[in-house]
Amino acid sequence: MLGSPTICANHSSIARLQGLPALRDRFGGSQSSLREHRVNQRNRLLLAEDEPLVAMILQDTLEEVGFSVHHALAAAEAIAALDSDHAELSGLITDIRLGGGADGWAVARHARARMPTLPILYISGDNAHDHKLKGVPDSIMLQKPFASSQLIAALSTLLNQRQQQPA
Repeated sequence: MLGSPTICANHSSIARLQGLPALRDRFGGSQSSLREHRVNQRNRLLLAEDEPLVAMILQDTLEEVGFSVHHALAAAEAIAALDSDHAELSGLITDIRLGGGADGWAVARHARARMPTLPILYISGDNAHDHKLKGVPDSIMLQKPFASSQLIAALSTLLNQRQQQPA
């Protein structure tokens, strides 16, 4: 299947990427669409994802459109990164189930306690129904599998909302 790559994980947490189109094809084949989503290199994201292959695909996608990505494999590592360099972060992307210990809901609450306006994007294969109850305000949930273009669009929405907030 050609088209927008799909990022997904099955119940046994095996990740895969479907389709191998050129970057411009990820955004409907339009270079202007890509430019609309391109962000400044100073936009640094924290990615909390415990599946290395999923994280690699997400990181590659985000870096191709100009984000700098710090990857954390576990909630404790993500929380440590939030504590050490939170002022430099433009957003957080977190899976919900991050192996043992705290989950993505806790990582996001910790992030918002330190940075009340930080854009937060949740990604999950099976916990999307809990977003309204457990998610932080003004966040977005992407249900796996999702297309790369959906990831970029969700981040763009969150970053634009943050820029429109009064200082």
